[in-house]
Amino acid sequence: MATDRITTELEGLVTQVNGNGFKVEGRADWLNLSRFADPPPTLPDKADRVRVGLDKAGFVRVIAVLNATETRQNANLGARAPESIETPDKDTQIRRMACLNTAVALLSSGGQAVDAGELLDVAGLLEAWVNR
Repeated sequence: MATDRITTELEGLVTQVNGNGFKVEGRADWLNLSRFADPPPTLPDKADRVRVGLDKAGFVRVIAVLNATETRQNANLGARAPESIETPDKDTQIRRMACLNTAVALLSSGGQAVDAGELLDVAGLLEAWVNR
């Protein structure tokens, strides 16, 4: 992770999300993802509390979800997502399952227990790499 490129950090509650970025409470402008971030950050969900690292141009290089939304927490527990969430297409589902399987294999090597939050973080990084 290129943390040396981060010049500004901010923390806040995500109020809006689109395909390129998101807004946080208290800021009028959009925080757009840097196309140069390696690995590319995964967009947070609306209502996540995040800590964001910005580069000198103001683009998002790093996103750390501090307090996941209820929807994400329910997904972590295996609960059914609300009907308003769009189900990904079959190819996306297959790709995500492959990333989850790989993340489990990586994290459980040596018989270690796997933390669900860490599992989803690693799977998200793998998916971002696959989708680059």
